[in-house]
Amino acid sequence: MIKKHKGYFKKGNTYGKLLKGIKRSKATKLLMGISKIGKKNSNWKGDKVSYAGVHAWIRRNKGKLIICIFCGSTKNLEWANKDHKYRRKKEDYISLCRSCHMKYDIKKGFRKYNLNKTKIYGNNNKGILCAM
Repeated sequence: MIKKHKGYFKKGNTYGKLLKGIKRSKATKLLMGISKIGKKNSNWKGDKVSYAGVHAWIRRNKGKLIICIFCGSTKNLEWANKDHKYRRKKEDYISLCRSCHMKYDIKKGFRKYNLNKTKIYGNNNKGILCAM
């Protein structure tokens, strides 16, 4: 025997309208949100995440920057990756101001300068050039 639907699939009715009357408590809504955080999310990429994605992750997990660990500045702060492997490890990031971040990258060999005072971004001479 085939059950007859009460107009759910008639023209103009949508799935959203079917759920309109369902009331959920704040606790249930919170649990629904928590159930899809991190590795449980269907869009989780693990360590195959993009450069921007890993930086967004580190901002969410380590929080707001307060002070540069080298010079003590509180302006223009950034999360700097220690080894430039961009993994999801909190201990692999340090808080630096923009100036100290550049100096740190040059010292470690992650960023180079050529003789014309043009920045070369990247580890090789095929990087992006930017006149100073």
